[in-house]
Amino acid sequence: MLNDSRPDDRIDLSVLDPLRDDGRGSLDARAAIIARDAMDARQRLLAARSVERTSVVSALMTYALPTMLAAGLILAVALSAVVRTPAAAVRQVSAAEAMGIPRRLTDILQSTGTPSLVELGAALSVSASR
Repeated sequence: MLNDSRPDDRIDLSVLDPLRDDGRGSLDARAAIIARDAMDARQRLLAARSVERTSVVSALMTYALPTMLAAGLILAVALSAVVRTPAAAVRQVSAAEAMGIPRRLTDILQSTGTPSLVELGAALSVSASR
């Protein structure tokens, strides 16, 4: 609990009151000064940008060099991959082969008849021996 007998325990928050008049002017006057300073800074920034870019062509040219460099890099990587891979080495692989499922098992599963347990066991034993 606060001890009301000692006034030095209290915190004076009156300096945070935006509506108090301390010689700096009212809240509206301070807000107007801040807004004016912000608008002046914006005008200076826009003036500096207009000096840098005088036309649409100069604005587009600033993006031309990085774009051309990126396109050249992509082309170099793509060409090196194409040159390294001979056409004869490319072989189409089914999803079953990529997953390691033996050809004999996929043939049994694609047949119209129901496979017997012996056929499935033989197909799986071939895959286990690989």
